Amino acid sequence: MSKENEKLHLIIKGIIPSKKNSKKIVGWGKQARLITDPKIQQWTKSVQNSLIGLPKISGPIKMKIIIYNPDYRKRDLDNQLCTINDTIKDLLIDEDDGKILQDIHIKWGGIDKENPRAEISISSI
Repeated sequence: MSKENEKLHLIIKGIIPSKKNSKKIVGWGKQARLITDPKIQQWTKSVQNSLIGLPKISGPIKMKIIIYNPDYRKRDLDNQLCTINDTIKDLLIDEDDGKILQDIHIKWGGIDKENPRAEISISSI
């Protein structure tokens, strides 16, 4: 995806977890290691498997994300954004030089008990 006005629409179903605060300390003998929670690893693999086969993105892009949660439990949009970015960048972004994502908008879409999700629109600039 590199032509102007090209768009990619994705829907990630389910609750978007916070990857930022999901580290666990695990001990091996006298050493301790920090690992990502296995639930987060499973969620990430599931989402990445659903993205296989989508076109790679190159050139400057903008992204719009609307997140719908199943309840009013406190969730941090910034943490959910980081989880989404980390999950999709390896599969969809051709070369991440830190300059490809030039415009990002994230919005809380409200409560949808039956269908929590993230709606993502990626467009070339």
